[in-house]
Amino acid sequence: MQVIPNEGLNTIKLGSSFHEIINSFKDQDISIVYSAKSYMKTPIKVVIKSLKIDLVFINYKLCVIELTDIESMGGQYSYNGIELSDLNVKTIYNKIFGPTYPGKLINDKYILSYPGITFKIDSKEDLSTMLNESRDYTCQSIIIFNKQYPDFKSEEDLTTETFKIQIDLTYGMIKFCLNNNEYVAEIGKTNQQDLLNFLGPPSDYFNKFDSRLLIHENSNDHIFKFHNYFNLGIDLLYDLYSGIFKKIIVHTDLIESDQFGKWSKCNFEIFVNSESDQPFDPYGERITNNSHFNDIEPYVKNPPVLLNRLESEIGDLKVESLSEFNWGNSKIYCNDHVIWEIVGDCISCVTIY
Repeated sequence: MQVIPNEGLNTIKLGSSFHEIINSFKDQDISIVYSAKSYMKTPIKVVIKSLKIDLVFINYKLCVIELTDIESMGGQYSYNGIELSDLNVKTIYNKIFGPTYPGKLINDKYILSYPGITFKIDSKEDLSTMLNESRDYTCQSIIIFNKQYPDFKSEEDLTTETFKIQIDLTYGMIKFCLNNNEYVAEIGKTNQQDLLNFLGPPSDYFNKFDSRLLIHENSNDHIFKFHNYFNLGIDLLYDLYSGIFKKIIVHTDLIESDQFGKWSKCNFEIFVNSESDQPFDPYGERITNNSHFNDIEPYVKNPPVLLNRLESEIGDLKVESLSEFNWGNSKIYCNDHVIWEIVGDCISCVTIY
């Protein structure tokens, strides 16, 4: 596997979404570690055990790749055609990467850094001592990152989003922004073909009759067509007979949701209580994919319906929390034209009809 500073490891690219990486390695033995107390603000770590690779995500974007066992796995990695087996500080400094600034001693390990890549050396000595002694100081792990070591307190995305949705609840209008192109759809009016022309084919689709979908419908004989866009983090619902766009579901890929790992995290803004004579008022109040329950609480009129999904599964993923949590428990809040699903104090998904 080719090590590329600032970029990644083979097909594992820095800046990739959590959804992309999880689906790439769904056949591997994977563990996911996170802090249940503040998972919206702290990194998520994915451990690929068979490859001995740790992947760190900030705001669902891959920002750090750590090759955790160079001593046993180094023969599988290369840099510019040079195999990284038997890697030590002299080889790194004198033969492969060349001179650099002195490193730092962190947790009894010497950290030797170059642009976009860092080597963790099993030593408490300084660089000059290690280079001049006869013994070899071995490299234990390699960390690949983008330009500068990330600030783990940051909530900013590391890459520019190519897909974004703006939803105006008052007007029932949805603005889709994809690759710098825009399309505005209206619930109850826009047809399926127009949305397919803009978004392209869905990841999956199915037809279903479900009485739960008819809570706000007068008819009892409709069949609906679901279009799942897992990579965009949305589902679209159409009337099978008329082809009219009826509902949209946006997902946050919340780690404590039973839907975790299936959809990408959708980048959305929901405009609430608009008093403007035009949709998408730039000064209007809005809810985003990073909002919490206290942000939507002023707009909630009815008590919640409890939904227990403890018997659901998320495939073969092993999720490890750093503190106790009640996975799968949701609260459903229904308002005019919107249904909020809340897990803990965060938004899991939103249905707009």
